[in-house]
Amino acid sequence: MWFIFLPNLHKDVGVYVVTSIFSATNLFLYFKGSSYWGLESSNNPLFHTWSLGVEEQFYFLIPILLFFFWKSNKKWQYSFILIIIFTSLFVNYINFKDPSFNFFMVFSRAWELGFGMLAALIKHNKKNSNNLILTLIGFILVLGSIILIPEDHVLLNFLLIAPVTGSFLIIVYSSKNDFIGKILSFKPFLMIGLISYSLYLWHIPILVYSNYLWGPEVSTNKLLICLIVLIILSYGSYQLIEKPFRKSISLKKLIISISVVVLSLSILGILGHKNGGFKNRSELMANFQFNNGFGFQCTGNTKVNNSCSVSSKPSMAVLGNSHSAVYVTALRDEYNLNLVQLTIDACAVGYVDKVKDINSIPCNKFYSEAILTLQNNKTIKNVIISSSFITELSNELFKDSFIELLNDLKNVNVFVIGPTPLAPFNIGQCLLKSKILNSNKNCSFMINDEHKYKIKTLSKILSNISHVKFIDITKIICPSNNCKMKIGENDSKYLDYDHLSLSGSSIVIEKITDVLNIK
Repeated sequence: MWFIFLPNLHKDVGVYVVTSIFSATNLFLYFKGSSYWGLESSNNPLFHTWSLGVEEQFYFLIPILLFFFWKSNKKWQYSFILIIIFTSLFVNYINFKDPSFNFFMVFSRAWELGFGMLAALIKHNKKNSNNLILTLIGFILVLGSIILIPEDHVLLNFLLIAPVTGSFLIIVYSSKNDFIGKILSFKPFLMIGLISYSLYLWHIPILVYSNYLWGPEVSTNKLLICLIVLIILSYGSYQLIEKPFRKSISLKKLIISISVVVLSLSILGILGHKNGGFKNRSELMANFQFNNGFGFQCTGNTKVNNSCSVSSKPSMAVLGNSHSAVYVTALRDEYNLNLVQLTIDACAVGYVDKVKDINSIPCNKFYSEAILTLQNNKTIKNVIISSSFITELSNELFKDSFIELLNDLKNVNVFVIGPTPLAPFNIGQCLLKSKILNSNKNCSFMINDEHKYKIKTLSKILSNISHVKFIDITKIICPSNNCKMKIGENDSKYLDYDHLSLSGSSIVIEKITDVLNIK
Protein backbone atom coordinates (compact mmCIF):
# COMPACT_ATOMS: atom_id res chain seq x y z
CA MET A 1 0.00 0.00 0.00
CA TRP A 2 2.85 2.39 0.85
CA PHE A 3 4.36 1.98 -2.61
CA ILE A 4 1.34 1.52 -4.89
CA PHE A 5 -1.39 3.79 -3.49
CA LEU A 6 -1.47 7.43 -4.52
CA PRO A 7 -2.12 9.97 -1.72
CA ASN A 8 -5.88 10.22 -2.30
CA LEU A 9 -6.34 6.45 -1.92
CA HIS A 10 -3.83 6.17 0.91
CA LYS A 11 -5.68 8.90 2.81
CA ASP A 12 -8.96 7.03 2.54
CA VAL A 13 -7.42 3.71 3.55
CA GLY A 14 -6.31 5.40 6.79
CA VAL A 15 -9.97 5.75 7.78
CA TYR A 16 -10.67 2.09 7.07
CA VAL A 17 -7.63 1.01 9.11
CA VAL A 18 -9.10 2.73 12.17
CA THR A 19 -12.72 1.67 11.58
CA SER A 20 -11.73 -1.97 10.99
CA ILE A 21 -9.70 -2.08 14.22
CA PHE A 22 -12.71 -0.87 16.20
CA SER A 23 -15.18 -3.06 14.26
CA ALA A 24 -17.02 -0.06 12.84
CA THR A 25 -16.40 -0.25 9.08
CA ASN A 26 -20.03 -1.16 8.42
CA LEU A 27 -21.19 1.92 10.36
CA PHE A 28 -18.77 4.17 8.49
CA LEU A 29 -19.80 2.82 5.08
CA TYR A 30 -23.47 3.35 5.86
CA PHE A 31 -23.26 6.83 7.36
CA LYS A 32 -20.72 8.26 4.92
CA GLY A 33 -23.15 7.79 2.02
CA SER A 34 -21.63 8.91 -1.29
CA SER A 35 -18.01 9.97 -0.87
CA TYR A 36 -16.79 11.47 -4.13
CA TRP A 37 -13.10 11.12 -3.35
CA GLY A 38 -13.62 7.87 -1.46
CA LEU A 39 -12.34 4.45 -2.38
CA GLU A 40 -14.56 2.35 -4.56
CA SER A 41 -15.18 -1.11 -3.14
CA SER A 42 -13.16 -2.62 -6.00
CA ASN A 43 -10.10 -0.57 -4.98
CA ASN A 44 -10.44 -0.86 -1.22
CA PRO A 45 -8.28 -3.60 0.41
CA LEU A 46 -10.24 -3.24 3.67
CA PHE A 47 -13.76 -2.97 2.28
CA HIS A 48 -14.66 -6.49 3.41
CA THR A 49 -14.04 -5.63 7.07
CA TRP A 50 -17.61 -4.28 7.15
CA SER A 51 -18.83 -7.85 7.68
CA LEU A 52 -16.40 -8.35 10.57
CA GLY A 53 -17.88 -5.21 12.09
CA VAL A 54 -21.36 -6.73 11.89
CA GLU A 55 -20.13 -9.93 13.56
CA GLU A 56 -18.26 -8.19 16.37
CA GLN A 57 -21.20 -5.90 17.11
CA PHE A 58 -23.45 -8.98 17.26
CA TYR A 59 -21.03 -10.73 19.62
CA PHE A 60 -21.01 -7.62 21.79
CA LEU A 61 -24.78 -7.15 21.96
CA ILE A 62 -25.92 -10.77 22.33
CA PRO A 63 -24.00 -11.54 25.55
CA ILE A 64 -25.60 -8.45 27.12
CA LEU A 65 -29.05 -9.72 26.16
CA LEU A 66 -28.20 -13.21 27.39
CA PHE A 67 -27.01 -11.85 30.72
CA PHE A 68 -30.38 -10.26 31.40
CA PHE A 69 -32.79 -12.65 29.68
CA TRP A 70 -31.23 -16.12 29.35
CA LYS A 71 -32.98 -19.02 31.08
CA SER A 72 -32.20 -22.74 31.27
CA ASN A 73 -35.62 -23.66 29.90
CA LYS A 74 -35.11 -25.11 26.40
CA LYS A 75 -38.37 -23.73 25.01
CA TRP A 76 -37.39 -20.29 26.22
CA GLN A 77 -33.93 -20.65 24.63
CA TYR A 78 -35.39 -21.56 21.25
CA SER A 79 -37.93 -18.76 21.55
CA PHE A 80 -35.18 -16.25 22.38
CA ILE A 81 -33.20 -17.13 19.26
CA LEU A 82 -36.29 -17.19 17.02
CA ILE A 83 -37.25 -13.74 18.31
CA ILE A 84 -33.80 -12.46 17.24
CA ILE A 85 -34.18 -14.02 13.78
CA PHE A 86 -37.70 -12.77 13.07
CA THR A 87 -37.09 -9.33 14.60
CA SER A 88 -34.06 -8.90 12.34
CA LEU A 89 -36.06 -9.99 9.29
CA PHE A 90 -38.77 -7.52 10.27
CA VAL A 91 -36.13 -4.76 10.42
CA ASN A 92 -35.27 -5.70 6.82
CA TYR A 93 -38.91 -5.40 5.87
CA ILE A 94 -39.53 -1.97 7.41
CA ASN A 95 -36.25 -0.65 5.90
CA PHE A 96 -37.01 -2.00 2.45
CA LYS A 97 -36.45 1.43 0.89
CA ASP A 98 -33.03 1.74 2.51
CA PRO A 99 -31.05 -1.23 1.10
CA SER A 100 -27.79 0.26 2.36
CA PHE A 101 -29.07 0.04 5.95
CA ASN A 102 -30.19 -3.55 5.45
CA PHE A 103 -26.83 -4.46 3.94
CA PHE A 104 -24.48 -2.86 6.48
CA MET A 105 -26.23 -2.72 9.85
CA VAL A 106 -26.13 -5.45 12.49
CA PHE A 107 -29.85 -5.12 13.25
CA SER A 108 -30.75 -6.24 9.73
CA ARG A 109 -28.03 -8.91 9.48
CA ALA A 110 -28.52 -10.47 12.94
CA TRP A 111 -30.91 -13.09 11.57
CA GLU A 112 -28.06 -14.78 9.70
CA LEU A 113 -25.97 -15.10 12.86
CA GLY A 114 -29.15 -16.11 14.70
CA PHE A 115 -29.38 -19.16 12.44
CA GLY A 116 -25.88 -20.07 13.63
CA MET A 117 -27.02 -19.79 17.25
CA LEU A 118 -30.02 -21.98 16.47
CA ALA A 119 -27.82 -24.61 14.79
CA ALA A 120 -25.45 -24.67 17.79
CA LEU A 121 -28.37 -25.08 20.21
CA ILE A 122 -29.92 -27.94 18.22
CA LYS A 123 -26.57 -29.75 17.93
CA HIS A 124 -26.02 -29.29 21.67
CA ASN A 125 -29.44 -30.65 22.64
CA LYS A 126 -29.66 -33.40 20.01
CA LYS A 127 -26.47 -35.35 19.69
CA ASN A 128 -27.89 -37.41 16.80
CA SER A 129 -29.88 -35.20 14.47
CA ASN A 130 -28.86 -36.78 11.16
CA ASN A 131 -31.36 -36.55 8.30
CA LEU A 132 -30.23 -37.21 4.74
CA ILE A 133 -33.29 -35.66 3.09
CA LEU A 134 -32.92 -32.36 4.97
CA THR A 135 -29.19 -32.42 4.22
CA LEU A 136 -29.89 -32.82 0.49
CA ILE A 137 -32.43 -29.99 0.62
CA GLY A 138 -29.80 -27.83 2.28
CA PHE A 139 -27.22 -28.73 -0.38
CA ILE A 140 -29.69 -27.87 -3.18
CA LEU A 141 -30.52 -24.52 -1.55
CA VAL A 142 -26.84 -23.57 -1.26
CA LEU A 143 -25.93 -24.72 -4.77
CA GLY A 144 -29.02 -23.11 -6.29
CA SER A 145 -28.28 -19.82 -4.54
CA ILE A 146 -24.74 -19.74 -5.93
CA ILE A 147 -26.07 -20.23 -9.46
CA LEU A 148 -29.32 -18.27 -9.43
CA ILE A 149 -29.10 -15.32 -7.02
CA PRO A 150 -27.61 -12.15 -8.59
CA GLU A 151 -25.41 -10.09 -6.25
CA ASP A 152 -27.20 -6.82 -7.07
CA HIS A 153 -30.80 -8.01 -6.63
CA VAL A 154 -33.02 -5.46 -4.88
CA LEU A 155 -34.32 -8.17 -2.53
CA LEU A 156 -30.89 -9.66 -1.85
CA ASN A 157 -31.23 -9.75 1.95
CA PHE A 158 -34.46 -11.74 1.70
CA LEU A 159 -33.10 -14.04 -1.00
CA LEU A 160 -30.19 -14.85 1.31
CA ILE A 161 -32.67 -16.80 3.42
CA ALA A 162 -32.20 -19.65 0.92
CA PRO A 163 -28.40 -20.19 1.27
CA VAL A 164 -28.48 -19.44 5.03
CA THR A 165 -31.25 -21.99 5.52
CA GLY A 166 -29.35 -24.45 3.32
CA SER A 167 -26.16 -24.04 5.35
CA PHE A 168 -28.20 -24.44 8.55
CA LEU A 169 -29.68 -27.73 7.34
CA ILE A 170 -26.28 -29.11 6.30
CA ILE A 171 -24.66 -28.17 9.63
CA VAL A 172 -27.46 -29.59 11.75
CA TYR A 173 -28.51 -32.68 9.81
CA SER A 174 -25.48 -33.94 7.86
CA SER A 175 -23.49 -36.96 8.99
CA LYS A 176 -19.97 -38.21 8.40
CA ASN A 177 -21.56 -41.31 6.88
CA ASP A 178 -23.67 -39.66 4.16
CA PHE A 179 -22.03 -38.59 0.90
CA ILE A 180 -22.27 -34.87 1.63
CA GLY A 181 -20.68 -35.41 5.02
CA LYS A 182 -17.90 -37.43 3.37
CA ILE A 183 -17.29 -34.66 0.86
CA LEU A 184 -17.11 -32.06 3.62
CA SER A 185 -14.77 -34.34 5.61
CA PHE A 186 -12.29 -34.50 2.73
CA LYS A 187 -8.92 -33.35 4.18
CA PRO A 188 -8.30 -30.49 1.71
CA PHE A 189 -11.76 -29.13 2.53
CA LEU A 190 -11.06 -29.46 6.24
CA MET A 191 -7.86 -27.49 5.76
CA ILE A 192 -9.79 -24.79 3.89
CA GLY A 193 -12.15 -24.68 6.86
CA LEU A 194 -9.27 -24.29 9.29
CA ILE A 195 -7.74 -21.37 7.40
CA SER A 196 -11.08 -19.93 6.22
CA TYR A 197 -10.85 -16.84 8.44
CA SER A 198 -7.40 -16.01 7.09
CA LEU A 199 -8.61 -16.74 3.56
CA TYR A 200 -11.39 -14.21 4.07
CA LEU A 201 -9.04 -11.56 5.43
CA TRP A 202 -6.50 -11.92 2.64
CA HIS A 203 -8.61 -12.50 -0.48
CA ILE A 204 -9.79 -8.89 -1.00
CA PRO A 205 -6.35 -7.24 -0.51
CA ILE A 206 -4.81 -9.70 -2.96
CA LEU A 207 -7.51 -9.05 -5.58
CA VAL A 208 -7.27 -5.28 -5.11
CA TYR A 209 -3.49 -5.17 -5.43
CA SER A 210 -3.43 -7.54 -8.41
CA ASN A 211 -6.06 -5.44 -10.21
CA TYR A 212 -4.19 -2.29 -9.31
CA LEU A 213 -0.94 -3.54 -10.83
CA TRP A 214 -2.16 -5.69 -13.72
CA GLY A 215 -5.63 -4.38 -14.44
CA PRO A 216 -9.07 -5.93 -13.83
CA GLU A 217 -8.86 -8.29 -16.79
CA VAL A 218 -9.24 -11.92 -15.79
CA SER A 219 -6.66 -14.45 -16.97
CA THR A 220 -5.68 -17.99 -15.98
CA ASN A 221 -2.15 -16.95 -15.01
CA LYS A 222 -3.37 -14.05 -12.90
CA LEU A 223 -5.93 -16.20 -11.07
CA LEU A 224 -3.34 -18.93 -10.48
CA ILE A 225 -0.81 -16.47 -9.03
CA CYS A 226 -3.47 -14.89 -6.80
CA LEU A 227 -4.61 -18.31 -5.59
CA ILE A 228 -1.08 -19.42 -4.72
CA VAL A 229 -0.34 -16.17 -2.88
CA LEU A 230 -3.69 -16.39 -1.08
CA ILE A 231 -3.04 -19.93 0.18
CA ILE A 232 0.53 -19.14 1.28
CA LEU A 233 -0.45 -15.99 3.18
CA SER A 234 -3.56 -17.57 4.71
CA TYR A 235 -1.73 -20.70 5.89
CA GLY A 236 1.12 -18.57 7.23
CA SER A 237 -1.15 -16.24 9.22
CA TYR A 238 -3.10 -19.26 10.52
CA GLN A 239 0.08 -20.91 11.81
CA LEU A 240 1.82 -17.77 13.08
CA ILE A 241 -1.12 -15.76 14.41
CA GLU A 242 -4.35 -17.74 14.80
CA LYS A 243 -2.96 -20.92 16.37
CA PRO A 244 -0.73 -19.19 18.95
CA PHE A 245 -3.68 -17.06 20.09
CA ARG A 246 -5.85 -20.14 20.51
CA LYS A 247 -3.34 -21.63 22.91
CA SER A 248 -3.13 -20.58 26.52
CA ILE A 249 -1.62 -17.11 26.80
CA SER A 250 -1.42 -14.95 29.88
CA LEU A 251 -3.98 -12.18 30.11
CA LYS A 252 -1.20 -9.63 30.62
CA LYS A 253 0.60 -10.63 27.41
CA LEU A 254 -2.67 -10.69 25.50
CA ILE A 255 -3.64 -7.18 26.62
CA ILE A 256 -0.16 -5.81 25.88
CA SER A 257 -0.04 -7.43 22.41
CA ILE A 258 -3.49 -6.21 21.42
CA SER A 259 -2.84 -2.72 22.80
CA VAL A 260 0.43 -2.35 20.88
CA VAL A 261 -1.16 -3.48 17.59
CA VAL A 262 -4.30 -1.37 18.03
CA LEU A 263 -2.36 1.74 19.07
CA SER A 264 0.24 1.42 16.28
CA LEU A 265 -2.26 0.84 13.48
CA SER A 266 -4.61 3.53 14.78
CA ILE A 267 -1.82 6.11 14.87
CA LEU A 268 -0.68 5.19 11.34
CA GLY A 269 -4.26 5.28 10.05
CA ILE A 270 -5.02 8.66 11.62
CA LEU A 271 -1.71 10.16 10.49
CA GLY A 272 -2.20 8.89 6.94
CA HIS A 273 -5.65 10.42 6.79
CA LYS A 274 -4.75 13.73 8.42
CA ASN A 275 -1.62 14.40 6.36
CA GLY A 276 -3.26 13.65 3.03
CA GLY A 277 -2.03 10.10 2.48
CA PHE A 278 1.69 10.55 3.29
CA LYS A 279 2.08 12.70 0.19
CA ASN A 280 5.80 13.33 0.86
CA ARG A 281 6.78 9.70 0.30
CA SER A 282 8.39 10.68 -3.00
CA GLU A 283 8.42 13.44 -5.60
CA LEU A 284 5.80 11.61 -7.64
CA MET A 285 3.48 11.21 -4.62
CA ALA A 286 3.87 14.90 -3.76
CA ASN A 287 2.85 15.85 -7.29
CA PHE A 288 -0.24 13.64 -7.03
CA GLN A 289 -1.49 15.03 -3.74
CA PHE A 290 -5.05 16.29 -3.41
CA ASN A 291 -5.66 19.46 -5.37
CA ASN A 292 -8.65 20.82 -3.48
CA GLY A 293 -7.71 24.39 -2.61
CA PHE A 294 -7.95 25.29 1.07
CA GLY A 295 -8.57 21.63 1.99
CA PHE A 296 -11.31 19.18 2.83
CA GLN A 297 -12.64 21.43 5.58
CA CYS A 298 -14.00 23.65 2.81
CA THR A 299 -16.10 20.90 1.23
CA GLY A 300 -19.61 22.29 1.48
CA ASN A 301 -18.50 25.74 2.62
CA THR A 302 -21.03 28.45 1.73
CA LYS A 303 -19.65 31.43 3.68
CA VAL A 304 -16.73 33.85 3.66
CA ASN A 305 -14.63 32.72 6.63
CA ASN A 306 -11.04 32.37 7.79
CA SER A 307 -10.76 28.70 6.78
CA CYS A 308 -11.83 29.03 3.16
CA SER A 309 -11.05 32.63 2.22
CA VAL A 310 -7.89 34.68 1.80
CA SER A 311 -9.54 37.60 3.62
CA SER A 312 -12.88 38.82 4.94
CA LYS A 313 -13.37 40.90 1.79
CA PRO A 314 -12.59 38.67 -1.21
CA SER A 315 -12.84 40.02 -4.73
CA MET A 316 -13.21 36.63 -6.42
CA ALA A 317 -15.12 33.42 -5.65
CA VAL A 318 -14.49 29.92 -6.93
CA LEU A 319 -17.88 28.18 -7.04
CA GLY A 320 -18.83 24.64 -8.01
CA ASN A 321 -17.62 21.13 -7.37
CA SER A 322 -14.21 19.43 -7.26
CA HIS A 323 -13.51 20.52 -10.83
CA SER A 324 -13.68 24.11 -9.66
CA ALA A 325 -11.67 23.49 -6.50
CA VAL A 326 -8.61 22.42 -8.54
CA TYR A 327 -8.06 26.05 -9.61
CA VAL A 328 -8.03 27.56 -6.12
CA THR A 329 -4.38 26.87 -5.24
CA ALA A 330 -3.00 28.24 -8.51
CA LEU A 331 -5.14 31.38 -8.35
CA ARG A 332 -4.35 31.99 -4.68
CA ASP A 333 -0.66 31.13 -4.50
CA GLU A 334 0.66 31.96 -7.97
CA TYR A 335 -1.41 35.08 -8.69
CA ASN A 336 -2.08 36.24 -5.11
CA LEU A 337 -5.78 36.61 -5.75
CA ASN A 338 -8.05 37.56 -2.88
CA LEU A 339 -10.58 34.76 -3.23
CA VAL A 340 -13.06 32.58 -1.34
CA GLN A 341 -13.69 28.88 -2.03
CA LEU A 342 -17.34 27.82 -2.25
CA THR A 343 -17.17 24.21 -3.48
CA ILE A 344 -18.72 20.84 -2.75
CA ASP A 345 -17.61 17.49 -4.15
CA ALA A 346 -19.73 15.51 -6.62
CA CYS A 347 -22.56 18.04 -6.97
CA ALA A 348 -23.79 19.23 -10.34
CA VAL A 349 -23.90 23.02 -10.58
CA GLY A 350 -27.53 24.02 -10.05
CA TYR A 351 -30.38 23.63 -7.59
CA VAL A 352 -31.71 20.12 -8.31
CA ASP A 353 -28.91 17.67 -7.52
CA LYS A 354 -29.44 15.92 -4.17
CA VAL A 355 -26.23 13.97 -3.56
CA LYS A 356 -25.30 13.97 0.11
CA ASP A 357 -22.41 12.47 2.05
CA ILE A 358 -21.32 12.44 5.67
CA ASN A 359 -18.93 15.37 5.17
CA SER A 360 -21.27 18.01 3.78
CA ILE A 361 -24.77 19.31 3.19
CA PRO A 362 -27.09 18.28 0.30
CA CYS A 363 -26.17 19.75 -3.09
CA ASN A 364 -29.30 21.83 -3.64
CA LYS A 365 -29.00 23.38 -0.18
CA PHE A 366 -25.31 24.12 -0.74
CA TYR A 367 -25.85 26.04 -3.98
CA SER A 368 -28.82 27.96 -2.57
CA GLU A 369 -26.75 29.14 0.40
CA ALA A 370 -23.61 29.83 -1.68
CA ILE A 371 -25.54 31.94 -4.20
CA LEU A 372 -27.15 33.88 -1.36
CA THR A 373 -23.66 34.62 0.02
CA LEU A 374 -22.51 35.90 -3.39
CA GLN A 375 -25.63 38.04 -3.85
CA ASN A 376 -25.23 39.66 -0.45
CA ASN A 377 -21.47 40.21 -0.70
CA LYS A 378 -20.44 43.64 -2.00
CA THR A 379 -16.74 42.94 -2.62
CA ILE A 380 -16.92 39.88 -4.87
CA LYS A 381 -16.91 40.98 -8.51
CA ASN A 382 -15.75 37.82 -10.31
CA VAL A 383 -16.92 34.21 -9.99
CA ILE A 384 -15.20 31.18 -11.52
CA ILE A 385 -17.28 28.05 -12.11
CA SER A 386 -16.25 24.70 -13.52
CA SER A 387 -17.48 21.12 -13.60
CA SER A 388 -17.31 17.96 -15.65
CA PHE A 389 -20.75 19.08 -16.92
CA ILE A 390 -21.86 15.48 -17.37
CA THR A 391 -24.89 15.84 -15.11
CA GLU A 392 -25.59 19.49 -15.93
CA LEU A 393 -26.13 18.59 -19.59
CA SER A 394 -27.78 15.21 -19.00
CA ASN A 395 -31.37 16.46 -19.26
CA GLU A 396 -33.47 19.64 -19.45
CA LEU A 397 -34.11 19.74 -15.70
CA PHE A 398 -30.41 19.96 -14.81
CA LYS A 399 -29.67 22.21 -17.78
CA ASP A 400 -32.38 24.71 -16.81
CA SER A 401 -31.23 24.67 -13.20
CA PHE A 402 -27.64 25.42 -14.26
CA ILE A 403 -28.83 28.37 -16.35
CA GLU A 404 -31.03 29.59 -13.48
CA LEU A 405 -28.01 29.61 -11.16
CA LEU A 406 -25.97 31.61 -13.66
CA ASN A 407 -28.78 34.14 -14.03
CA ASP A 408 -28.86 34.51 -10.25
CA LEU A 409 -25.29 35.86 -10.54
CA LYS A 410 -26.17 38.64 -12.98
CA ASN A 411 -24.50 41.31 -10.82
CA VAL A 412 -21.01 39.77 -11.13
CA ASN A 413 -18.71 38.61 -13.92
CA VAL A 414 -18.96 34.84 -14.29
CA PHE A 415 -16.23 32.78 -15.96
CA VAL A 416 -17.27 29.24 -16.79
CA ILE A 417 -14.16 27.13 -17.39
CA GLY A 418 -15.02 24.24 -19.66
CA PRO A 419 -14.65 20.56 -18.74
CA THR A 420 -11.39 18.67 -18.98
CA PRO A 421 -11.44 15.84 -21.55
CA LEU A 422 -12.33 12.58 -19.80
CA ALA A 423 -9.56 9.95 -19.85
CA PRO A 424 -10.53 6.30 -20.44
CA PHE A 425 -8.36 5.23 -17.49
CA ASN A 426 -7.02 6.64 -14.23
CA ILE A 427 -4.02 8.77 -15.26
CA GLY A 428 -2.43 8.81 -11.80
CA GLN A 429 -2.57 5.05 -11.44
CA CYS A 430 -1.37 4.58 -15.00
CA LEU A 431 1.75 6.68 -14.44
CA LEU A 432 2.46 5.12 -11.04
CA LYS A 433 2.16 1.61 -12.47
CA SER A 434 4.46 2.51 -15.34
CA LYS A 435 7.04 3.61 -12.76
CA ILE A 436 6.62 0.49 -10.62
CA LEU A 437 6.68 -1.92 -13.57
CA ASN A 438 9.38 0.10 -15.37
CA SER A 439 7.31 0.38 -18.54
CA ASN A 440 7.35 3.12 -21.16
CA LYS A 441 3.60 3.73 -21.18
CA ASN A 442 2.96 7.46 -21.61
CA CYS A 443 -0.70 7.29 -20.49
CA SER A 444 -1.93 9.57 -23.29
CA PHE A 445 -5.39 9.43 -24.85
CA MET A 446 -7.52 11.04 -27.55
CA ILE A 447 -10.54 13.33 -27.11
CA ASN A 448 -13.87 11.53 -27.49
CA ASP A 449 -17.07 12.70 -29.17
CA GLU A 450 -18.86 13.21 -25.85
CA HIS A 451 -16.39 15.92 -24.90
CA LYS A 452 -16.86 17.68 -28.21
CA TYR A 453 -20.62 17.58 -27.68
CA LYS A 454 -20.29 19.13 -24.21
CA ILE A 455 -18.12 21.98 -25.53
CA LYS A 456 -20.51 22.68 -28.40
CA THR A 457 -23.56 22.63 -26.11
CA LEU A 458 -21.99 24.83 -23.45
CA SER A 459 -20.81 27.36 -26.04
CA LYS A 460 -24.34 27.62 -27.41
CA ILE A 461 -26.04 27.92 -24.01
CA LEU A 462 -23.62 30.39 -22.47
CA SER A 463 -23.35 32.67 -25.49
CA ASN A 464 -26.84 33.96 -24.68
CA ILE A 465 -25.96 35.08 -21.15
CA SER A 466 -24.26 38.48 -21.30
CA HIS A 467 -22.45 38.41 -17.95
CA VAL A 468 -21.02 34.90 -18.52
CA LYS A 469 -17.77 34.16 -20.36
CA PHE A 470 -17.16 30.57 -21.47
CA ILE A 471 -13.52 29.39 -21.57
CA ASP A 472 -12.78 26.24 -23.54
CA ILE A 473 -9.53 24.68 -22.23
CA THR A 474 -9.50 21.67 -24.54
CA LYS A 475 -6.59 22.85 -26.69
CA ILE A 476 -4.55 23.75 -23.62
CA ILE A 477 -4.74 20.19 -22.32
CA CYS A 478 -4.95 18.34 -25.62
CA PRO A 479 -3.24 20.10 -28.55
CA SER A 480 -4.32 18.49 -31.83
CA ASN A 481 -6.81 16.32 -29.89
CA ASN A 482 -3.93 14.31 -28.41
CA CYS A 483 -3.98 14.48 -24.61
CA LYS A 484 -0.40 13.95 -23.46
CA MET A 485 -0.50 13.70 -19.70
CA LYS A 486 3.10 13.31 -18.57
CA ILE A 487 5.03 16.33 -17.31
CA GLY A 488 8.62 15.22 -16.93
CA GLU A 489 9.21 11.92 -15.16
CA ASN A 490 7.19 12.40 -11.98
CA ASP A 491 4.27 14.65 -12.81
CA SER A 492 1.09 14.79 -14.85
CA LYS A 493 -1.69 17.15 -15.90
CA TYR A 494 -4.33 14.90 -14.29
CA LEU A 495 -4.69 13.23 -10.91
CA ASP A 496 -7.22 10.66 -12.07
CA TYR A 497 -9.71 10.51 -14.94
CA ASP A 498 -10.38 14.23 -15.32
CA HIS A 499 -9.23 16.21 -12.25
CA LEU A 500 -6.32 18.54 -12.84
CA SER A 501 -3.21 18.16 -10.70
CA LEU A 502 -1.46 21.13 -9.13
CA SER A 503 0.76 21.38 -12.20
CA GLY A 504 -2.13 20.84 -14.58
CA SER A 505 -4.23 23.61 -13.05
CA SER A 506 -1.22 25.96 -13.13
CA ILE A 507 -0.77 25.30 -16.85
CA VAL A 508 -4.44 26.06 -17.54
CA ILE A 509 -4.58 29.24 -15.44
CA GLU A 510 -1.38 30.54 -17.05
CA LYS A 511 -2.98 30.23 -20.49
CA ILE A 512 -6.23 32.00 -19.56
CA THR A 513 -4.96 34.88 -17.42
CA ASP A 514 -5.86 37.41 -20.11
CA VAL A 515 -9.45 36.19 -20.25
CA LEU A 516 -9.71 36.27 -16.45
CA ASN A 517 -8.11 39.74 -16.37
CA ILE A 518 -5.41 38.65 -13.91
CA LYS A 519 -1.63 38.99 -14.05
